[in-house]
Amino acid sequence: MKLAYGKFDPDLNPPPFSSWSAVFSVVEVDLFQYYSWKPKTVAFFNSWVKRNGVEILPRIGIRLQRSPEEYQDAIAIWRERFHDQTIGFLVHSGRKEWIPEESLKELLKLSPDEKYFFEWGKNDSVGGVEFIKRLKFFRGWVVDPDWHRRSLPRLNDSRLIFKLHGWCDERWVRRYGDPHSIRILQTVKKCEGAVLILSYSGKLAEAGLFSRS
Repeated sequence: MKLAYGKFDPDLNPPPFSSWSAVFSVVEVDLFQYYSWKPKTVAFFNSWVKRNGVEILPRIGIRLQRSPEEYQDAIAIWRERFHDQTIGFLVHSGRKEWIPEESLKELLKLSPDEKYFFEWGKNDSVGGVEFIKRLKFFRGWVVDPDWHRRSLPRLNDSRLIFKLHGWCDERWVRRYGDPHSIRILQTVKKCEGAVLILSYSGKLAEAGLFSRS
């Protein structure tokens, strides 16, 4: 299993990324935010990724409308720089659930030469995202192994990336703790070659829990 650092932000962890934990072998980066980083930060990040063998999950939000050329250019430049380091492109709606009439127009602008993993929102269900699976560039899903666990048996025919958001009915989860993390790991490790993204506030404090073999 590969452990990924979710929502990487160089403003919170500036070069030389000295607080980076070695248990993370993957980093999730917002694709369009990456192009707004300072040139020195970009140069250091590019070198750091390749020097340390870090893999990347670039994430694309579609709530903001862009032209097809914007998507295609951003992805093409990314591929030139990180072809060997990129596991796959993640696409999220920016909403609690995917809504076909609000999403399809923007999704069809994505570069058709790529394959994408589509990230479930908090309120998504198997039936509600079925329209995405019919897209030719569909590769798989990004699902929360805790929040979406009841839907996982119905997703066996798709490739999965797992992502812990800290979602909870009562409040945000800041710590999952030992028993809870063990149960989550049992779910994730049923998937051969799984990637687990930690994207909640306690990710650094609990990285060791999720790096257990």
